[in-house]
Amino acid sequence: MVGYSADDYLRFSADKETIYYSEPVYACEDAYVLPTNDNSEQWGVRSDGHWTYVNCLMYSFPPQGWKIHITSTIYDAQNVLYDVAEYLFVKSISFKYLSSRTCFIQANGKYADRLESGKFITIYPSSEHIFIQLLKDLKTIVCKYDDGPYILTDKQWQNSNVFFRYGALKPRFSNEKNVPVIVTPQGDLIPDKELPLYSLPSFVDEPIYVKENNYLLIILKWKINGLSNRLRCPF
Repeated sequence: MVGYSADDYLRFSADKETIYYSEPVYACEDAYVLPTNDNSEQWGVRSDGHWTYVNCLMYSFPPQGWKIHITSTIYDAQNVLYDVAEYLFVKSISFKYLSSRTCFIQANGKYADRLESGKFITIYPSSEHIFIQLLKDLKTIVCKYDDGPYILTDKQWQNSNVFFRYGALKPRFSNEKNVPVIVTPQGDLIPDKELPLYSLPSFVDEPIYVKENNYLLIILKWKINGLSNRLRCPF
């Protein structure tokens, strides 16, 4: 959820069709369009102007866990959203996406937050098993598109436009500080740190399948390192 300005709240309060300070539905001339969904009554769709949230009303997802991000070029964004959303509708999986081309440019511009750059679609798996299946299927879906921006906070899946990290899936904040938190196995609240690099909480480890099969990234690093060594070595 992005932060709101005073102007945002004035717009919310002027929305007489909903409860005071609720979030209105935004309409943008350059808004991205979802595919037709045969089970639209099973989905809730709302927007805060920057993100559009598409929640499956039949199946929930946990407060924290593995999340997946899809990156894209601005030229492919509408087609990427269409293909990914069509799949997620069939699988009954909740997600959000940047609402429009304007939002896409703002999120990836020169002065954008580096921790958010590159994140076009965010997907919320309901279990580790589904998370792993999504990695496989989504790579197949987006592999025909050009490489999007690299997402600094995440790990890339097999050199594709699919990225992932562990963190909060639903808004949860500490009582003392207005920062997102996750819960340790002991019940302690700790900050859901988003750093400009991939990192995991101390109590979380990648699934074995992910460790053993994210091989293309490792191979690429070996090739780069090997080339670098050859450039330094005259033999």
